[in-house]
Parts: sequence; C-alpha cells; structure tokens
Amino acid sequence: MAAKKKKTTPAVENGARLPAEAIPEVSAYLDVQEQLMALRVDNPDVFRQFDDLVEQHNTALEAAEKVVRLKGISCGPFDNYSTKINNDADKMYEELGEELFLQCGGSVSKKTVYAVDKNRVEAAIASGKIPQECLAEFQTTARTYHIPKKIIL
Repeated sequence: MAAKKKKTTPAVENGARLPAEAIPEVSAYLDVQEQLMALRVDNPDVFRQFDDLVEQHNTALEAAEKVVRLKGISCGPFDNYSTKINNDADKMYEELGEELFLQCGGSVSKKTVYAVDKNRVEAAIASGKIPQECLAEFQTTARTYHIPKKIIL
C-alpha cells in the first residue's frame, strides 16, 4: 500500500529582514538594552541582591495569590473585585435531561458553522475562480514573531 502524499499549502513569504539601524524604534530598543546590560555589569552586587529580592517577591506573590483565590477572599492588596456564577449549558443539559433543562431556562438552538479547505481555496485563487479583488474582503495575513521579553520589576 503506497503512502498517501501529504497535501501542502504554498508558503506565504515572511516579511523582509532589515538591519536594526533601518528601523529607529528597533535601534532605540537595542541602545536601551545595551545601557541596561552595562548598568548590570557595573553594579553586580546591587543586581545580585535585586535579583534575589525579585525571586522572593514573585514566590511570595504566587503563594499569597493561590491562598486568597482558594479561600475566595480579599486580603491586603489582593482584591476580589468581581464574582460571577457561570452555568455550563452542555453539562446542565447532560445532568438534567432535555425536558427539565428547557423548563429551567435552557434552550436548544442550531448554529451554522462555515469552514474552509485551505488547499482548495488556494487552488481556486490560483486558477482565477476567486477574483483577486475579493481577497481583501475575507483573507488576512497573520504573522508570528519571536520578540524580546519585557522587563518587569
């Protein structure tokens, strides 16, 4: 039995790779990053102590948050500012059965869901079956980036 050939969608090109100097905001970011690293190198004792305190702070924060959430309370800077009850309609239907579910505020509705076979759409575009001028109405490009992490104090 022959292996099935995997269908592939034509790749969309990623944006151009420019040097950092070409974009003023990227260049400014790299300048600030360099200043931060120099400050860290020039003050190793201060930053070692700072790093230790940040780690202790974050550990204590996570532990305190876990407890106040578990207890459902407000305490100190941890403010339970909103509480709501959600009813899972699917589970309620399963638990009560259709008749009681409907009597107690449930409803059943049908929903149309449209789906697209990406390979067939690409083929239809390539063949001209879908006019180029229509693409702006329903086709978008999503880009995913690896970016430096923010510094959070």
